[in-house]
Amino acid sequence: WLVQKYAESTGIACDLHLPGEDVPLDEDRAMVVFRIVQESLTNVLRHSEASRVDIVIRRDGDCCEVEIRDNGKGFDPDTAGRTNSYGIVGMRERALILKGTLDIFPAPAGGTVLKLRIPIHGESQ
Repeated sequence: WLVQKYAESTGIACDLHLPGEDVPLDEDRAMVVFRIVQESLTNVLRHSEASRVDIVIRRDGDCCEVEIRDNGKGFDPDTAGRTNSYGIVGMRERALILKGTLDIFPAPAGGTVLKLRIPIHGESQ
């Protein structure tokens, strides 16, 4: 519903690609994935000037991977460490709490790619 509402309210085409099988996340991990997708979509709207966003969720062994790709103006990775980039800092902290990683980089064809990888099971820190 988040993706559908986002596309309707912003006019930005947004497609969600889900795996054929469920990715078995507990409630805490599912909430982290949801919040990171939500924050990413907010950043796309505020900063990217994109007309399209693709979100891919997949299982890779014992990990859940989420890739969010837009076709906007791109992203300077050096700005991720600025003190006023609280959204990115918060997303990284959420990933780290679950012993995961979050990377953001410019897409080769333009736009930005965010990749989240968290273990499906495990203790939080």
